[in-house]
Amino acid sequence: KAADGWEDTYPGLYGKLIDFCMKEGKVDEILRNKKLEKRTHQRFPAAGRVKATLLTKEGAKSDVIFGGGLSDISVSGACFSMRCSKKSTARALLARHLLLMIAGDQDQNPPTISIVSKVVGVSFHLYGDFSVHVHFNKELAEDAVRRFAT
Repeated sequence: KAADGWEDTYPGLYGKLIDFCMKEGKVDEILRNKKLEKRTHQRFPAAGRVKATLLTKEGAKSDVIFGGGLSDISVSGACFSMRCSKKSTARALLARHLLLMIAGDQDQNPPTISIVSKVVGVSFHLYGDFSVHVHFNKELAEDAVRRFAT
């Protein structure tokens, strides 16, 4: 919301800010380079499809369903990519609960899991791409996580 209206008030500033961020690196890269780890469990690069159903505050399934591609996974959470035309819609996912259906990309007998999770972060990428970071309500078994790892 802080950047809304910048283009009208300060033409070109948003583009310069993106150029600066691309040159200086992302926060995740800076933390990795400084050997700072904010996660308690190791994340593994993963491949697969994610189907997310938004849950109501009471925990019931809503009619809002969206999908994306699995990026990484750990015993306590995951990250997946999605496309969304409005930043405000993607930001509205923060702190909401989702029922995730995750299916691996393996050709023979792909692993699948269904788990309730909470959205703990939404990262904006260019052109309507977002990364959604979730924390699972229950930890997964280590062997289940490794089946999704690439």
